[in-house]
Amino acid sequence: MLQMLRVLSVVLWLFVVWSWGTCAQAGQELAVYGELPLNQGIGIPLDRGNGPGHGIVFYQYTDQKHVGKGNQLRAGLNTDTVWLAWDIGATSGRPLVLSPYLKGQFGFGEMTPDYIRAGRFIEELSFFSMYAEVGLDLRWKLVPTLFLVGRVSFRYWFFFHRGEASKKAGLILPANSPAARSAISLVWNAMDTHVARGRLRQGFRAKATIALRRRFVQRSWGGFKTSLEDKRNTGFYSQPNIRMTAQAEGSVCVHPRICVGLELQGGGGWFADDLNRFKLGGDNDYVPMVSGTYFAEFVTDSFILSHFRLVFLPWMWWRITPQVDIAWITDPLRVGKAKDSRLVLGLGLNLDFFIRDNMRIHIKLAYSPNAPRPERDGGVKLMLGYVANWW
Repeated sequence: MLQMLRVLSVVLWLFVVWSWGTCAQAGQELAVYGELPLNQGIGIPLDRGNGPGHGIVFYQYTDQKHVGKGNQLRAGLNTDTVWLAWDIGATSGRPLVLSPYLKGQFGFGEMTPDYIRAGRFIEELSFFSMYAEVGLDLRWKLVPTLFLVGRVSFRYWFFFHRGEASKKAGLILPANSPAARSAISLVWNAMDTHVARGRLRQGFRAKATIALRRRFVQRSWGGFKTSLEDKRNTGFYSQPNIRMTAQAEGSVCVHPRICVGLELQGGGGWFADDLNRFKLGGDNDYVPMVSGTYFAEFVTDSFILSHFRLVFLPWMWWRITPQVDIAWITDPLRVGKAKDSRLVLGLGLNLDFFIRDNMRIHIKLAYSPNAPRPERDGGVKLMLGYVANWW
């Protein structure tokens, strides 16, 4: 029943936003992706190393005509997440932009329905997470390429069993609870994204963030009372969760149709449970990407991740991007051994076919030779996508 309501709410929101955006003739963005693990062939059971497939539908409508001069309104959907934001001063040329917003997620908050340990999907430890959130974003331009970005938000968490398997196993859910979040970032952005009609980019950008998170009602939760011995979420902290992240990306075009890019990012957290730990993995940008691995399969307190990309335009309508990902991850098997770590390698080949300047089809073949798996390490993925925007 919960799954049905979740699907219906997402479809209804997408229809409403699409209808509104079509009438307003304003900016629209659309992206649809599907990821399919192919480790041991199609049809292998989830608990034998194939993991769950994933799909993403992203749509955002932006109206700059009917919300006051200098402002814009954004309404959007990302699969099971919806939001409505009013950007005050976004197009006014003033250095300060304030964005009050409303946001909700229906089922996959912090990826709790996909519990993966050592490459094996465990249904008994999976559950649904939902929240409603109200918040305020601040963006202050210090100089043309340097920004101070802040966020304060309040949300209410709801948790539900995914099915009978977790109930029978004795999974204890986190307590439904109000929560507060805050974050402050320093952003440097000198990246030109319009090289070769938007197919290439050149320049540098960097971001450093410190964030605090606190759920006001906490208790031990998870499968610590089951035979699965999940003890990573026992006990609770009176301190808020502290997260620090940093990332930098540089890209240089060595030829009018060839660019070389390197991206580095890392993060560390303290006083965290699995709802607050970093999620990595998969072949899309919803969480930090590690090619060839399952979507958000790594749940960790700290990580370092690098992406090397070579972008090549043999023709203006065809882009080829081989990439190499290297991730250092603590407790990579998700067994509660914080001192354990592993280097995970990901290899990807991205193919983008441009139907028009604002419309493309995306194909990615990905392989991770040492991603942890139940029977033998290594993961293979196929990803298909469609991306478009209208302004």
